[in-house]
Amino acid sequence: MNNTGNLLLVDDELNLLLSMEELLNLHGYNTTAAHGGVAALPLLDSQHFDLVILDLNMPGVTGHDVLRHIKENQYNVTVIVVSGETSFEAVSEALKLGAYDYLRKPYAPDGLLTTIRNAVSKSQLEAQNKVIQDKLSDSERLHRYIVEHSPDMIYMLDEQGCFTYLNDRTTVLLGYDAENLIGTPITKLVHKDDLEGIDELLHLDSSTDFISKVLRLKTSDGLIRFFDFELSPIQLNSNNGIATLFSGQQRSSGVFGVARDITARVKAEETINFQAYHDLLTNLPNRGLFEDRIDMVIAQAKRNDQKFGLMFLDLDRFKLVNDTLGHTLGDLMLQAIAQRLQSCVREGDTLARFGGDEFTLLLPQLHGEDDAILVAEKIRAALKKPFSIEGHELYTSVSIGIALYPQDGTNLRELIAHADTAMYAIKQRGKDGYQLYQSELDNSSPDRIVLEHDLRRALDGEEFALQYQPQVDLITGKMSGIEALIRWDHPKQGRLMPMDFIDIAEQSGMVVPIGKWVIEKAIQDWVVWKNEGIHISRVAVNISSLQISQPTFADEIIELLDCYSMPAHYLEIEITESLLMADTTQVVEKLRKLSDHGIGIAIDDFGTGYSSLSYLQKFPLRTLKIDRTFIEEIENKDVDAYLVNAIVSIAKGLNLELVAEGVENWAQLEYLRSRGCDKVQGYLFSKAVDADEIERIVRAEANSSYLEKAEA
Repeated sequence: MNNTGNLLLVDDELNLLLSMEELLNLHGYNTTAAHGGVAALPLLDSQHFDLVILDLNMPGVTGHDVLRHIKENQYNVTVIVVSGETSFEAVSEALKLGAYDYLRKPYAPDGLLTTIRNAVSKSQLEAQNKVIQDKLSDSERLHRYIVEHSPDMIYMLDEQGCFTYLNDRTTVLLGYDAENLIGTPITKLVHKDDLEGIDELLHLDSSTDFISKVLRLKTSDGLIRFFDFELSPIQLNSNNGIATLFSGQQRSSGVFGVARDITARVKAEETINFQAYHDLLTNLPNRGLFEDRIDMVIAQAKRNDQKFGLMFLDLDRFKLVNDTLGHTLGDLMLQAIAQRLQSCVREGDTLARFGGDEFTLLLPQLHGEDDAILVAEKIRAALKKPFSIEGHELYTSVSIGIALYPQDGTNLRELIAHADTAMYAIKQRGKDGYQLYQSELDNSSPDRIVLEHDLRRALDGEEFALQYQPQVDLITGKMSGIEALIRWDHPKQGRLMPMDFIDIAEQSGMVVPIGKWVIEKAIQDWVVWKNEGIHISRVAVNISSLQISQPTFADEIIELLDCYSMPAHYLEIEITESLLMADTTQVVEKLRKLSDHGIGIAIDDFGTGYSSLSYLQKFPLRTLKIDRTFIEEIENKDVDAYLVNAIVSIAKGLNLELVAEGVENWAQLEYLRSRGCDKVQGYLFSKAVDADEIERIVRAEANSSYLEKAEA
């Protein structure tokens, strides 16, 4: 078969169009170029083409429009799509509209030429076969020529299912010598799982026009290829060995068939199907497949009176990785997390990525809640181990909500909603844990969608307020500073604490404008105290990782200080320890710029984020704050709290000021003072109070110290 068919090239990218035309002309093809779909339509209406090479994404008239035009006008032309558009919908629509094949840009020239050769041969073969059908007796030589040069495997089988004829294409497609396969049963080549379909192929009669069936054949090198078999019954002429089409009422003595290699198409369909039901980043089932699996498990559980569990998993503080290290590294960490989660589940369980940093886990055939708890504990333990990603040692934890069928729900919507509610309860309690769903949780947790909506108007409605908790110097007994703590006076739910809404603020991005308001409000209050003769030596403000990821973060703080004429050394910003592990140049540069300006940098909740001394040394720190969970270990003065001792030693070794949070009794205070802790804050001295109460506290210090009050 020659390759001089008339080809129409359609593309809106002129450079690509000209380069393709040059390539095909070089290989002997007759080509006509159309710059875009608009130019292609009149050419199709006025000329005959054997083949159209068509782009999809074109302005005005798209590739899909051109395909529809060809189909509506019944033009006898083969279309090969060559496009950068790879979405499932676009590819599927093109194939439905009659596209012969689909190549992705950028294409390999050899691949394009091979596809074009096959397509041109197909087009010419179909045209010539029509002529041959009309003049069969006079065109046997031409018929044999076409058969031997067909891109498909052409064969005949006798009534025992053995090959009596095979064209040379068989050698190319399967690797066997065609002549050596004569007399061999076709069953020797068919994959064992497809053998049941062979009987239908071997027992065709006059009532059968032809049948089509996809079978897998084994190649000479042990691989498997997919073929679309089209077969018709024939009668073998024993005198001359020539097969004629079966007719009349006689029974067939064999079959004639064409087998087209559709391996590439099947693999493409498998890929498209996989992508439709799986998350492309982690290769886990996506939400759609997960919901299908739940429907199946619910039906099975109803039929067999079984229980099963559904878990909703949300990674804690994962947004910090994306905000500080970038989404590329965040994606790598998500892949590592998915692999570690997968190692924790049983065969038959379904772990899916629900979206973002959320996962769901389906646990069929549970005996009770204890089985689900064991899996939750296994997952928590697995994720506590560090992740080594691109030279960074990263940590995460997970909040897990658990719902059980049937007591927590009997359908998909109820189970997911209740598992999500249980997960959110863990988030409210400080994250890193698991919670079985209980009906009481529905009343204790505000609806997050409504709360997020309210949060967006809270700033404009002046619903936020600041309270301040004093920090006490353990040598002088006087207030050495204060920490600013945000409160939300919700118009319906009353005063909400940070744990009730900060997570939602971070997830929605509202933490950035809220955080800026907190800084400015704290500076304004300091200026008011100063003008009234009240000296506050330090105001500490908590900073979100999302805030510090903003390009203008450091400049905005410095501008606020200049605007209100507040000396920088009176302000201290508190960052979480987990931010230390986001070891990026941008974060260090911003903090160093603030430190060089005189602003203090403190690490809040130190001891909970697994940071190392090397991280501490890289950042311009002034203060470490011991997390309250370690202070709770100090029950009396005889207890030796090893973690507290270690943190004190770290602070002293690095010449950092040490502040202990959550001090609630005299025994804790004495222990911290004996170990050399510099400052403390907690209910032993004062809860967080309004700004006017701070003024009263400072004036009262003239008569007695905090230590005297606590001892009293």
